[in-house]
Amino acid sequence: MDRNSIFGIVIIIAIVFIFSYLQKPSDEQVRRDQQILDSLERVEKARKVQAQSAVVALADTAVKVTVSIDELQDKLGSFAVAGTGSKQFYTLENNLMKVVFTNKGGIVYSVELKKYKNHRKETVKLFNGDSTIFALNFFTAQNRSISTNDLYFVPMDSGSSHIEVKASDSIRYFTLRLNAGRDQYIDYIYGLAPDSYKLNFRINMKGMDKVMAANANAVDLKWEMYIPQQEKGRDNEDTYTSINYKYFQDNVEEMPGATKDFKDYKIDNRLKWIAYKQQFFSSVLIAGDYFDNGLVKTHKLTGDTNHLRLFTAETSIGIKKSEYVSIPLAFYYGPNHYTTLKGYGDDLEELVKLGKNVVKWVNRFLIIPVFNFLNRFISNYGIIILILTILIKLLLLPLTYSSYLSQAKMKVLKPQIDEINEKIPAEKAMERQQATMALYKK
Repeated sequence: MDRNSIFGIVIIIAIVFIFSYLQKPSDEQVRRDQQILDSLERVEKARKVQAQSAVVALADTAVKVTVSIDELQDKLGSFAVAGTGSKQFYTLENNLMKVVFTNKGGIVYSVELKKYKNHRKETVKLFNGDSTIFALNFFTAQNRSISTNDLYFVPMDSGSSHIEVKASDSIRYFTLRLNAGRDQYIDYIYGLAPDSYKLNFRINMKGMDKVMAANANAVDLKWEMYIPQQEKGRDNEDTYTSINYKYFQDNVEEMPGATKDFKDYKIDNRLKWIAYKQQFFSSVLIAGDYFDNGLVKTHKLTGDTNHLRLFTAETSIGIKKSEYVSIPLAFYYGPNHYTTLKGYGDDLEELVKLGKNVVKWVNRFLIIPVFNFLNRFISNYGIIILILTILIKLLLLPLTYSSYLSQAKMKVLKPQIDEINEKIPAEKAMERQQATMALYKK
């Protein structure tokens, strides 16, 4: 190797050392690089911990879901599939009322009467929201207590959630189903016709003879409702708020002590219908056949500014041990209008108090027909009542004329009678009477 080669190698090595020295990072750069490495290490550790936590959480969720399903299965048996769900709403509406249903319990959620307003100028709602309970209660073959009010039904109509009943329709139906297994279910079938305050209702059961207790020959029914205040005069409206019922093939009665703050009353006889009556409106549950018995309760709600009372009715409906069972029922949601109620039969018009004896017949065959006739042409009830008052006075005039005439004579003759009484002392009562009679004959 010659001298030039050695010199070149030395130069190259020197350049490498000089370049390395010049490119050496500063202490500040070293610290920054170390911080970046530390941050990356922490992120990686956090990612691993998070991944492990996600695995644990997923496992916990799976355990909870399994426990929840097991709990529902243990509590509800074949109805476990209906034990969970989200509340949904459906509407069946005609020209007179709007009925809203919910899949939670399959019940009527609210009823709105389109042609009537309350004291707040709002459309009358007979009840609204979760203020009502309608439940079938029974035991299963595994001795589990079932209440349909706590379970979720499934709508059987695949169309719109809003069904409008038109004038051209005969009747429209809406069905909610409570599943208990393959070919085992309870159907709530609701039907509404145009221009009607009556909501048809039928409970159909299939395969429930294998689900219910072997000795089940009836299902218990509970109907509970918070009665809203509709009128401005709360105390006066409460006076006319009561529970009424009709005995099967017999009279209509009002619950004894209905105006008390608390009252329970047991009915041992069969019933045709049970009514929650307000001053101007009623909600009535009607049996296709009859209810076996009844326990009715009233509770005055003094601390509730929106509701007057809590009404509860507990009864039972007999069923046959069969694969197919059908229970016909109906609801009346509407005004206490005598003619309207009478049109639906079952003595519903007895909800309107017409008085007793002669007064009842006069109201039924004279006052109500005339009132309805005038109402065709006059919408103001005040004017109708004024006209009725005048007509009644004119009709009673022949009967009261002699009384008015006698009173007028007494006013004219009173000074002369007083003069006779002054002339003839009280001891001569016979003579005083003869003088008075002679005065009347003049």
